[in-house]
Parts: sequence; C-alpha cells; structure tokens
Amino acid sequence: MQDEIILQQNYDFFLSKKDELLQDLTKKGKYVVIHEKALVQFFDNFETAFIWAKNEFTDSNFLVQHVIKEEDVTNFIHELQCR
Repeated sequence: MQDEIILQQNYDFFLSKKDELLQDLTKKGKYVVIHEKALVQFFDNFETAFIWAKNEFTDSNFLVQHVIKEEDVTNFIHELQCR
C-alpha cells in the first residue's frame, strides 16, 4: 500500500510540472525518471530511462513518464520493493 501511495505522489508531482515541461523544447517528447517527487533525469526513449532508473534506484520505487500532451497515455510504472 505504501508503494502505491509513493507512486501516486510521484505521478501527481509529474502532473504539477507537466505544463512547464511541455513548454521546454529540450524536455518535450523525452522520458523523465521521477523519484521521491523529483525530476531526476531525462532520456530519449523509455527503454534507456527504465534501465537507468532500475540500476540507480535498486531499493525503491520510481516512475518513468513520457513528456507529451496526450492525457490518455500509458504510464510506465515500475515498483521495486525493498528486500
């Protein structure tokens, strides 16, 4: 349950920054890794973003989100539980 809350908080954070990101042509269309309500790193494709984040945040949750206008997009969420 805690993991879901953290992921929702990260997604809500992304939504609060989305308009600003869309106005920045260097970020529009990129994939952003979000961790602990922070925009951590931007990538050109999902696969690179996901692999980087999976290696960087081995013991916690992160969110990879595509910076595009469409509201009906698939959100790529990866949950990683501490062991």
